[in-house]
Amino acid sequence: MLLLSIGGFYGGVSFLTDPSGRSLGMAPTVVQMLPVANLFLPGLFLVITFGIAPFMLTYALLAKPRWALAEAAVNDMPYHWAWAASVGLSALLIIWIVVQFGFIGYQFPVQPITGLWGVLLLGLLLLPSVRRHCAI
Repeated sequence: MLLLSIGGFYGGVSFLTDPSGRSLGMAPTVVQMLPVANLFLPGLFLVITFGIAPFMLTYALLAKPRWALAEAAVNDMPYHWAWAASVGLSALLIIWIVVQFGFIGYQFPVQPITGLWGVLLLGLLLLPSVRRHCAI
């Protein structure tokens, strides 16, 4: 999760500071394939969803804090809410990459690496030892 956070901040801040994507080597034709005028909104999404959220989840997976609102969202699950949120975030990462391929195709080596990272995170979260650690 921490590595995902670093990548989310890097990509997101890069898009926020340069919404054209040129600083990351994106050709103008890539942005033209997207349903947005520039990369500011995707950058904001990356910072919040794949920067801030996994950073917070890294802490929550280790410390297992009791947060009433988060616990209420997964009240019948036998695992800590941070585990459920991490599984959801890993699935969202995979979906994000699939949607990216749908819009712009294969453009950058980081795309399949990020998709594989999402699959790896999901696989790690589903390991019995991790589930035991995250059991309530």
